[in-house]
Amino acid sequence: MLQSKEKLRRRREARLPRPLSILAKRWRELDKTELRSYLLSVLHYETACTPSFGAKRGRQPKCPALRVHWRIRRLEVIEQFEALGGRVSNRAKAHCLPKAKVWPGMVHLVESRGFELLP
Repeated sequence: MLQSKEKLRRRREARLPRPLSILAKRWRELDKTELRSYLLSVLHYETACTPSFGAKRGRQPKCPALRVHWRIRRLEVIEQFEALGGRVSNRAKAHCLPKAKVWPGMVHLVESRGFELLP
């Protein structure tokens, strides 16, 4: 019974568009390295929903209605990532991410080998 429910959940996730499948992922059971990768995906999709990033070269932001969901998920994942011993910049923990003109890059927001975290 449990296996069939798990199979159904995976099928549903496979049919979802990529951003929604990322939101539907069960991230609380991930280890530190998988959670870091998931956090980078969440940051990517949140910036794609932000008008200052997503509207580059005349394009509309992708899924602006999901922007709030991405922000909430980012803050939850950061909290879990830090509980596992990861380090995240204060700029990533802020209510809004840095704007496009002052975007430092994701390697400076989440701990990465060889890069310093920004305050």
